[in-house]
Amino acid sequence: MFAGLADWGKNSFGWYYGFKLHLVINEQGELLSFVLTPANTDDRTVVPKLLEAIVGKVFGDKGYISQKLFNQLLNKGVQLITTVRKNMKNKLMTLEDKLWLKKRRLIETVNDQLKNMYLIEHSRHRKVANFMVNLVAGLIAYTYQPEKPSAYIDYDSHNAYIYFIELRFDQLRLLIRERLEVMTQDVIASIVGWDYILEALSVAGI
Repeated sequence: MFAGLADWGKNSFGWYYGFKLHLVINEQGELLSFVLTPANTDDRTVVPKLLEAIVGKVFGDKGYISQKLFNQLLNKGVQLITTVRKNMKNKLMTLEDKLWLKKRRLIETVNDQLKNMYLIEHSRHRKVANFMVNLVAGLIAYTYQPEKPSAYIDYDSHNAYIYFIELRFDQLRLLIRERLEVMTQDVIASIVGWDYILEALSVAGI
């Protein structure tokens, strides 16, 4: 019945036959966009379609890592921010972006409600039309939910935290200057390499 439409895919629970629902939500848990694909679809391939009408910053997990995709979206006014793999260097990121990145699991809460409250994950459909009606009806019903899962950042407390971090960095810079004054270049180079030290100091603004 679903031949040519569905396919085999794998999630955290194992292999399954069916479809994959790709969602974009905002920090208030509201649905902004969705795309339905066969279960074996690479998440990254549908991102341009998902974000056609969206600009700004978008946060996702490491499954969306792609330099080509990042550049493509950036040219359209979208900054894709993702977690990194263990073998990747963690690029400089603002504290605010790091905090919002930690909130990305909000999408899992929304998915859970769609599956368990609105029953969009139904496995006994006998017609494609019935399957689509059930899915769309569930998504529409969710949009009318008065209290949706949401995420926010307490900027007052985090601004105080940022000030504390900046203060500690100022103290660190002063300490490094004091230590460098009594250390020769040979001694510094013997620790981790002079070029590395210069690069680190340059990044730190010392």
